[in-house]
Amino acid sequence: MSGFTINLAYNILNQKKIQMKLLKTIFVTLLIVSCSNDSYISKPLSILVVGNSITKAEPGGEWLGNWGMAASHPELDFCGRLKNHFENSELDKLNIAVWENNLDYDLNQITPIITKSYDYIVFKLGENVSDNNRNRFKEDFRNMINHYKQSKSKIIIVSTVWNEYEFDLNGNPFVVESLKDKAMKEVAEEEDYVFVDISEMRNVSDYYAWNEYIDQAIASHPNDNGMLFIANKIIEKIEE
Repeated sequence: MSGFTINLAYNILNQKKIQMKLLKTIFVTLLIVSCSNDSYISKPLSILVVGNSITKAEPGGEWLGNWGMAASHPELDFCGRLKNHFENSELDKLNIAVWENNLDYDLNQITPIITKSYDYIVFKLGENVSDNNRNRFKEDFRNMINHYKQSKSKIIIVSTVWNEYEFDLNGNPFVVESLKDKAMKEVAEEEDYVFVDISEMRNVSDYYAWNEYIDQAIASHPNDNGMLFIANKIIEKIEE
């Protein structure tokens, strides 16, 4: 066999070895990434949601459920969807609407459910804060979070589901910037919390239960579609 033939065979063999090593490296890398993503998505999480009737509402009047108001089933409110998205996760709910209606309310009077550490604490409220309290809402909101937050928990703040209005000289309402959302976003930025903006849902009537209940207080809440939208927005932030 000539020297040229030997060199050619040797070079071909080396190229094949290099290709095999490259393929092996790519395969291992893809396997690691795949396992990493799968383990993350399926990782059980411990979540606390602090909210109002959108989070959990006891039966009353036309409302017969005991979960997020206007959702047709507990697994279809935003909390149920959030819990089921992360396999084997635990989720606790706390309704503190009484605090929204009275920012001076002593949160210690609400039966505590924090008996464990949480990976995430989600705050989904603000809708019931009156116009008279909007100016003081920011610092009270910050203090409320401090009441519940834990050192190792990631804090997620979700904006409100309803528009805010003012009135012109003729008494006609018009939509204005949500001062409550602005305050909550500022707290998130100042404290390095995660802020989830769901304001785009406000102008989508299909996200609300307007045609599902006679009682407009109930009907104004997000329906199954709206709850799914809220849950997906929160999940996006968790999975970033």
